[in-house]
Amino acid sequence: MAFAVLASCVLVLALFLAPHGPTDGEGGTKAISANWWIGVLPFAGLLGAIAVFPLIPAIAHWWHSNLNRYVVSLIAAGLALLYIGVDAGAVGVGNALHHAVPAEYIPFMSLLFALYVIAGGLRIETPFDGHPRENLTLLLVGALIASFVGTTGAAMVLIRPLLESIRRRKYRAHSVVFFIFIVCNCGGCLLPIGDPPLFMGYLRGVPFGWTLTLWKEWLLVNGLLLMAYAVIDTILHRKERREVQRADDHRRFRVEGAVNIPLLALAIAAVALVVPGATVAGTDMVAPPFAREGLLLVLTAAAIFLPILFNVESAKDAIARRFVFLPIALRRMLYLQTLRRVRALKRNYVLDDDDDDDDDDEEDDEGGGGAGGNNYDDKSRDLERTEEGEGG
Repeated sequence: MAFAVLASCVLVLALFLAPHGPTDGEGGTKAISANWWIGVLPFAGLLGAIAVFPLIPAIAHWWHSNLNRYVVSLIAAGLALLYIGVDAGAVGVGNALHHAVPAEYIPFMSLLFALYVIAGGLRIETPFDGHPRENLTLLLVGALIASFVGTTGAAMVLIRPLLESIRRRKYRAHSVVFFIFIVCNCGGCLLPIGDPPLFMGYLRGVPFGWTLTLWKEWLLVNGLLLMAYAVIDTILHRKERREVQRADDHRRFRVEGAVNIPLLALAIAAVALVVPGATVAGTDMVAPPFAREGLLLVLTAAAIFLPILFNVESAKDAIARRFVFLPIALRRMLYLQTLRRVRALKRNYVLDDDDDDDDDDEEDDEGGGGAGGNNYDDKSRDLERTEEGEGG
């Protein structure tokens, strides 16, 4: 923890204090270093850690901690900056930090956060019960909307209907795997909002609509994946011992959280029309720095609090669905659980004493009940100490 905090502070200070500006190499006059491959090693090592560490039993549990993964990423970033500093000096380090954090990381995380929260407030219920053509329909819809609401938004909207659809099926894993292939990856290549690499290209100046020219590639890849899924799902459906039973609850197609649909459309419009430093489409106003990110955060806040304004009774559900205050709520829950345990322990001992009063008077006079009382006092004191610790 101490290393992570210290390294983060150093990076933040370097971001604000390191000089940045034009260098000799930006005009193309500086030749590429013969040791350029050394600067690639930190990134390759980070990718290798993401791919390999979860598969190594000795460190798999250690890797599951977000703090440990953050430490590994900090080490990779530090090594990369060290190479840049040796190769291009302090100005190169400053340029790298300003390009990576304000120009790419903040816009990307703002978009991802907005799509996750806004789309997470949408809940679609369908009458589907796991038939291959129904599952195929969900994947096809996901492939169609992933480019327009982002792969993150499409996944948040459609993963629950898919899981509910296949809940009666015996073979289910392949449906989730193809969902990841189609909805979470390949379906989002038509617009920059669809996939992170395309959004990075958009931040670097690629026109917003240029990716629409990839419709042939999109159609080929997603078409092959959908056909493969249809064949596999049909075969596995026929191999199941019994027919998939129709749902008894007679579910209908229903959409909850429809207020988030216009918010999602506004988020897409903000990404497409608001470019910091350029005029906003249809106006003469120049968008200030981080105007796009500010709009996305405003829309995110609206997605969190609008359900509360329209339906006071669902306030807890509206916030809990978006996991906004999950750590605080979980801590409080553990504290209340400990408090209930203390009260239940006291109540059980009182009831036990009342039931045994008539039968154990003589034993109580001889000191037998005193031992029980001491045991109760010890347990009660231990739980009360725990209660005080959780409350603090």
